[in-house]
Amino acid sequence: MSQFCDYKWWFVRRDDSGKITEVAVRFYEGDYQDLPDPLTQELVSTYVRSAKLTDKELPNNLKGKAGKDSAENYAHFYTAKDFGDISTDDELREFCNGELAKNESKTPITEQEVKNG
Repeated sequence: MSQFCDYKWWFVRRDDSGKITEVAVRFYEGDYQDLPDPLTQELVSTYVRSAKLTDKELPNNLKGKAGKDSAENYAHFYTAKDFGDISTDDELREFCNGELAKNESKTPITEQEVKNG
């Protein structure tokens, strides 16, 4: 069973001043696997997604609302009411990392951490 999770922004909408107004996020789970680097062939620990998560597999205390895209894929929709007054990708990443952290049975992947400095 996978123990790690991550997210991907399906879309991010901004207003004319660059403030983020709406975002749709897809959540996934997966594990790290030792795979050969394409250039060196040395084994490298690589995160590999194994499944999309649906609202039934996510904590019920997420902000926003569950929904589906035009292809009937699950996504979670957020507005500025949920994440506040933000305009940068790092601010949005911090918010999404907080949502991921609500899933206590999974560990967020380190690749999506916000780097300070």
